[in-house]
Formats: sequence, structure tokens, C-alpha cells
Amino acid sequence: LEQKLGGGWQVLNYGISGRTLQDEGDYPYTAEKFWKLTHEISADVYIIMLGTNDLKFTDAAGSAAGLRHLVRLVLTANERFSLSYPVFPNGPEILLVSPVSVKGTFFPESDSGTLTAEDEVTQSAVREQIQSRKLSLLYREIAEEEGLYFLDAAAFAEPSKVYGIHLGPEGHAALGKAIAEAVREISAIQTGK
Repeated sequence: LEQKLGGGWQVLNYGISGRTLQDEGDYPYTAEKFWKLTHEISADVYIIMLGTNDLKFTDAAGSAAGLRHLVRLVLTANERFSLSYPVFPNGPEILLVSPVSVKGTFFPESDSGTLTAEDEVTQSAVREQIQSRKLSLLYREIAEEEGLYFLDAAAFAEPSKVYGIHLGPEGHAALGKAIAEAVREISAIQTGK
């Protein structure tokens, strides 16, 4: 992303694969050192992109509720932290990115395009696939309600056919390009250029 943005930008990635916003999850993000580091930085644009790991423990609405809570924590940081200076002097600029939809070999579809449900594992995979498709709508709703920027990753990339959940090199490149363009647009709005 930093390379696609060009000079003058520094990108700090505090994402960790396999983590959840759900404290009941197997690897909650709030238990990670990166969670604490996110409280110590100031940036021009914050990109929040959650994957689909929370769907292992909740449905799309539960995942969206966790995201809404995280967004509220960021948006109220100036009020919650009584420092001699505001955490976000001009308010945080947040780009919410919904994940790509789960599909592929781990989440099979039949030749007719309908989901298959042959066993418990497949049924769970199908549930996650269906729930993942709802995330874009729910995340967009949060962005609109909170006055945030929004990007639907599924409009630019899809998961690798090999991995089913994760992006492959082509997907990463396409999504990186889309996010870089969105960040430049946000920066132009901020600076009035």
C-alpha cells in the first residue's frame, strides 16, 4: 500500500491474521500488543479492515456490532483520554473496508451455483459463506451512520481459488490499488485539493 501511495506516505500495519474482535474468540485482537500500539499513534487516515474470522463465533450482525464498538472507541478517543492535547486534533479520518466474500474450495458451491450442505463442516462453511456476503451491507451502514469513508473489498478483489478465504497475490494487488486511490481521495478532501 505504501508503495502504491508513493512518496510522502508511511503505512503502519497493525493487523494480525486470525484475530477476532469477539473477546470470546480463540485469538481476540484486544489481547495483542498491537491493540495497545494503536492507541499510541496519530495518523492522517485510519483504515479498518476486518476479515471474516469473527464469523466463526457469531453471525454478520454480531461481527458488525463488534466493528461498531471499535469505531465508537476510535471516534470518542478525544473525550475518553484526558490528555493535554487531543488524540485526534482534527478528528480521525476512517476508511472502513468490508472483506471479500468467503467462497472457493473451502466453501463449495455446486455446478448449479447453489450451496451444498453434505456434512456438519460443509454446513458451517456454507453458513460463513452466506454471512460473509452480508458484511458489506452492514459495514456500509455503519460508515454512513458514523460519517466514515467506505470501500467494499469485494468490488475490487475476490479470494484466491486455492485459499477460499484469503486473497492471493492478484487480489492483494487489486485491493491495494483500490485502497491507495481511496486514501488519496480522502487526503485531497482533507487538504481541500
